[in-house]
Amino acid sequence: MAERHRTARLGAYRISAELGDMNQAFSRCLRLGMLLIFVGCSSAPTGVGSIALLDVVPAGGAANVGIDAAIEVRFDNIVAPGATQPIALQVGECPGPVVFGVWSRTADGLGLRFEPSQSLSPSTLYTIHIGGGITGSEGEFVDLESQGLALGGTWVTRAMVMDMVGAGMGMSPIHNGPEWLYTNGMYGLAFTFSTGR
Repeated sequence: MAERHRTARLGAYRISAELGDMNQAFSRCLRLGMLLIFVGCSSAPTGVGSIALLDVVPAGGAANVGIDAAIEVRFDNIVAPGATQPIALQVGECPGPVVFGVWSRTADGLGLRFEPSQSLSPSTLYTIHIGGGITGSEGEFVDLESQGLALGGTWVTRAMVMDMVGAGMGMSPIHNGPEWLYTNGMYGLAFTFSTGR
C-alpha cells in the first residue's frame, strides 16, 4: 500500500514537473510573441511616406491682402481632394468662425485652393488653419514641421481650441477632432493674414 502511494506521489511529481516545463515554455513563447508585437508596432509604417508643406498663400503674417486674392496651400506631392481634408479659413485668430466656401485640389494636384462663398471683408484678420491630418493622395502623412514655422505658421494648441470652443465663438466641433491632430499633439498650424481697406 505504501509502495502504491509512493508510486502515485512520484507520478504526480512527474506530471507537475512536466506541467511546469510546459508553463515555462508557454511563458517564453508568450514573452517572445509580445516582444515581436511590440517591435512590429513601434516600427515606422511601411509603404507610407509623407508629403511636405511647401507654401501658403497669402503667407503667414501678410498684410494688405486683396479681398479677392488667391488662397492656396502647396505641397511637394499630390494631395488628397480638398473636401476630405482638415483645412479651413477662419475669421480672426485661430480657431475662429469658419468662412463659408469650398476647398478643392488644384489642377496639378499639388495644392488646395479655397474659393469663398463671397469676397473677404476689408481690414479683417483671417487665419488659414491647416490640420495635422492632411494626407497625400496615397494616404501619406503630412510633414508640417520642415517648412511650416518658416512660412509664418504657429502651432495650434489644445488649450487654444478648447478655450475658443468654450467661449462660444462658433467653432465647429470637428476642428478639435482627431483629424486635426498632428504627431506632436498640436492641432495643426495657423497662418494669419490681414486684408487691406
